[in-house]
Parts: sequence; C-alpha cells; structure tokens
Amino acid sequence: MPINPGMLLQQLGQGSPRQSCSGQPTMPATLQQLLLPETPKTHRQGQTDLQGLLQTWPLIVIYADKWPHDEHEQRYNSPAGNKVADIIHGEQDRTSDIVLKSIHQSYDALQYPLLFPYGDDRYHFGIPLHTPGGQLTTSSKALLCKAFYSCEEIAGQSLSLLCKSGDGLSHAFVRLDLKQKDLSDISILQGYIHLRYVDISNNRVTDLESLNNLTHLLSLKADYNQLEKIALRPFPFLQHASFSFNKIMHTSGLQHPLLEHLNLNNNQIEDVKGLDGSLLTKLHTLEIKENKIESLEHLNIPSLRNLYIGYNAINSLNGISRMNALETLYLRKNNIADLTGLEETIIDLKYINLRENRIDSIAEIMKLQCLPSLKILSLTDNPVCNEDDFRTEVLVTLLGLDKLNKDEFADEEKIEALEIYRQRQAEKKKSVELENMDSVV
Repeated sequence: MPINPGMLLQQLGQGSPRQSCSGQPTMPATLQQLLLPETPKTHRQGQTDLQGLLQTWPLIVIYADKWPHDEHEQRYNSPAGNKVADIIHGEQDRTSDIVLKSIHQSYDALQYPLLFPYGDDRYHFGIPLHTPGGQLTTSSKALLCKAFYSCEEIAGQSLSLLCKSGDGLSHAFVRLDLKQKDLSDISILQGYIHLRYVDISNNRVTDLESLNNLTHLLSLKADYNQLEKIALRPFPFLQHASFSFNKIMHTSGLQHPLLEHLNLNNNQIEDVKGLDGSLLTKLHTLEIKENKIESLEHLNIPSLRNLYIGYNAINSLNGISRMNALETLYLRKNNIADLTGLEETIIDLKYINLRENRIDSIAEIMKLQCLPSLKILSLTDNPVCNEDDFRTEVLVTLLGLDKLNKDEFADEEKIEALEIYRQRQAEKKKSVELENMDSVV
C-alpha cells in the first residue's frame, strides 16, 4: 500500500525535531519507520500542517534531471544548489506542494528510497508525450508527472483476482480491466508482468508493444481501438485474443503456440497469408468477419474447427479442403456462386451458412453431397431459393439435413424426400439398363 501523506504528517507532528551534534535537525524515528519499500502517492490532504512543519524541518533538493557523467540517467547527484523538486505528482510548472532542501550530506540517502524504493524506473522526464490519437508528438514535450500517476492509479483500481505468481513464491493480481478508460498510451503496463487476463477494449490504443513483457498472458481483449497491426512476440500461454473493430490491415505477428480462439472481426484485412498453421497448432476458432478478404487460398490452419468469415468478398472456396477438421463454416454475404472446393476430406463439417451469396441452382447444392456430416444449411437470399419446390429439392439432394434456413425438417418432409429419392434412383437405374441394352444390340 502507498504511504499516506496524511498519516505521515500526523506522526511527524508529534514533537519537535531533534538536533544533531552539528546543531542541524535530524530525522525522527517515526519518519524512518514510515520509509518502507513503498511508492508515494499523491494526496492533497494535510497541506496546512505541512506548511508549518517545513518551517522547522530540513529541506532536501532532488536533481531528477541531472546525473554524473557516464552513469545511469536515474542516478542522482548530491545536492549542490538551492533547487526545488516535487515529490507529490502534479503539473511541473506550478508551485510545489512539498519542497525539501538538503542542508547536510547525511540526508542524501533519502532521495532514492523515497522516490524509487524498488529501484524501478516509473516516472522520469524522458517519457514521450502522445497525441490524443496515440501518435508520438514531433516536439520535445514529455509526459507530465500528473498524467503518468493518474494512469497508474487507474490501472491499480482495475486490478483483481489475486493468485500465486508464476514461480509460486508470492501472490499478485492477475486480471486487469481497462475498458473505456480513454487511454492512448499503455506503456505503464510493461511492469505488470504477472497479468494473465487483460482487457483494454474501447480505448484509443495504437500499439501493443508495451504488452510484450506480459509472458503469462492467457487472455487479451483489445477490441474497439485504433490498432493497425498486431505484431507481438510469441506468448507461450495465450489462449484467447480479440482485436475486433480496429484498423488492422494484415495478419502477421500472430505466433502463439497455445492460441485457441482468435477474433479479427471488423478490420481492414485483405489477405490471411500471415496466419501460419504451423505456428498456430491449437487454433480451433477464427472469427474474421467484415473485412476485405477475397480468397481462401492462403488460409491453411489444419487445426481449425470453426471458421467465421462472412461479410467479405470471397468468390471461391478453393483451398478450403486443407482445413479438414472444420465443423462450422460461416460464409454469409460473400460473392460465392460456385461451391467447388468442398471435398469429402472435411468429414466433420456439420454447419454451413451461405446466406446472401449468388448460388442459383440445385446443381451447385449437389456439390455438398460429399460432406457426410452436414446437418444444417442456410441458403436464404440466394437466387436458388426462388426455384419450385426448393425446400423439397434440397432435402432430396442432401438427405442427411436436419435444418434448412433455420427451419427444421418435419418427419413427413423427410419421408417424402426419401420416397422421391428412391423413385429417382430406380428411374436412373432403369435408364442405365436400357442404355446398356441398346449398346449391346
């Protein structure tokens, strides 16, 4: 938990400061006890008491923007001048709430643990500022301290689900819900390495690079943002990823070995060749509706069982047979007029939605006879639906169907279709026999 400035003021106010041998005030034991490895956080309370306290309390100046030559930029110099620094976050151009001025070298040690007790980077003057659209500014402006800690506070309030860490030696919050926080920069998440479930939907995020340190991720939702790419390093445990309603144009950067469900709906994808089945060996469900895809030629994911690729511009099913584990095929509102490409190797395909395409004859539907497990077929708003006895003819062609255009077949319909089928088969057999007799004569 962060140090509470109100509690700090209350305890520091109990008695006057002690004097050292040199006549300078020394640090009370109460403050030493409060300097635990915690991170200070902004609070506005106690300002009146603080002003009175500063009249009798030593001041320490911290040079956050200077460092020794050839040293790390965040190793601070010893105080050497009458400068002012904030340790309560806020606008950098206003009067400080807390001003500490060093008058003795023994107080130098306070600088580091007070601001960075764990030695982490956290806020520094070099964090670049982003525009509301998420792009880096071209000027030299940097992120204000107030904005940084506001984002950190939002993240802290959005954490939940306390679990053991990956090494099993400690506990950490593993779920983060940042939906609808109007965020454009999520770089602060680089330090949340224990997260497993992250939801940053409905923001203005343009880059996911800050998530690359989250190697324990199981689920990532980044819907309704401004992403143009999804280049991420392979996450060894990621199982569910959703990037719908973004501006993604290609599918490269998805190489997660345990990924099972991927949602890329409502983007600007034209080709799926970036999806490598040899790297996505566990992927069983792909949602990629409402994009600009014209062909399935480059889609080769043998493990795929459910493919939702409606509302695109597909005009051919060539290549679909490579995914012989398919059970669900959603092709609504494309430009399909020819069903060539579906083969008997797809033995488990049970559901096909071809609604709002350009299929115009029962002869095309006969190409589905090679699918032994097909039970549900949707052909609504295709020209073929206008043919006489459409429903009966489809059932005669595909006797195993249970449902057509959302309506189940009654037992009477199935019996009638079976009788018509047998009658046609008998007529066909008789016709073949007559042809054979004529050829012998």
